[in-house]
Formats: sequence, structure tokens, C-alpha cells
Amino acid sequence: MDVVFLPLKGMHIMIFVNKAECVGCEECLHVCPRQSIVMEHEKAVIIPRMCDECERCIPVCPVKAIKIASAPLK
Repeated sequence: MDVVFLPLKGMHIMIFVNKAECVGCEECLHVCPRQSIVMEHEKAVIIPRMCDECERCIPVCPVKAIKIASAPLK
């Protein structure tokens, strides 16, 4: 069963990679429909302006290095 995180009203969602946890497997690159994930120094990096927060990358990460955070809209 896939887990979907729904944004709260008035909140902005951001997906990011914890580089300390990333093992460089590149699984997330293959599921990103917008090619917003690139590899830098053998670690995945999400390009925020390209990411549409579809969350497809989160469940495929074998070490759970991809995180989701929310912040109030400005």
C-alpha cells in the first residue's frame, strides 16, 4: 500500500534528500516523472524548482533517505 502525504491547507510541501543517508542507488531517478532528481558526488539531489512533489521517489528509496517537510505558505 502506497502512503500519500496530503498537504495541509496553508502549508507548502517540500521533498528533499538527506545526503548523509543516501547510498547513491539511483532508484529515485527512475521514478521521477519530471527528471527533477540528479546525482551530485554520488548522492541524489532534488531540484526544487522542477519537483512537483508527486512523492513517487519516497517509497522507492531503500534507505528512506528521501524526506518530506512542510512549512507555512508566505
